[in-house]
Amino acid sequence: MSEVPTLFSTQFWFCSKAIKEAIDQLEPGKHRFHPFSLRDASGGHEIEQLYIINILDPVDAVDVEKSENLDIYKGFDGQEVVKVSPLYLSKDKRETALHPDRIKGRHLWLGPGAYGPGKAFVSDALHDMIKQHDSRPSPLIFYRTK
Repeated sequence: MSEVPTLFSTQFWFCSKAIKEAIDQLEPGKHRFHPFSLRDASGGHEIEQLYIINILDPVDAVDVEKSENLDIYKGFDGQEVVKVSPLYLSKDKRETALHPDRIKGRHLWLGPGAYGPGKAFVSDALHDMIKQHDSRPSPLIFYRTK
């Protein structure tokens, strides 16, 4: 197994070829992938071929009324901002409720509450495919749809 995780995020989302193919299988043509060579700093040798993912078509799928872990506040512009709290990982099992009709057939998306590096919504199917290729704990925060 490669030392590079099959999916990780910095300012951009990166994935391996296997994850690119899994996303393309589940959502053909929905997202854009840009080849990226991860190179050794000392010699410039390619360590691994990765892809930068441009996650397209955001979805506002969070059901504010049913979710237990939202941080809702007024932004600088006076507009309401909804963020999913990291407390959803806590022992009290707080839940993020999603509108099922808005995410039908979706497997990877951004939306209110999940913006920022390392945060995205993924379907259970995509989550399971990622885990087939990389069993290490993910550094990302996945908001699963179950």
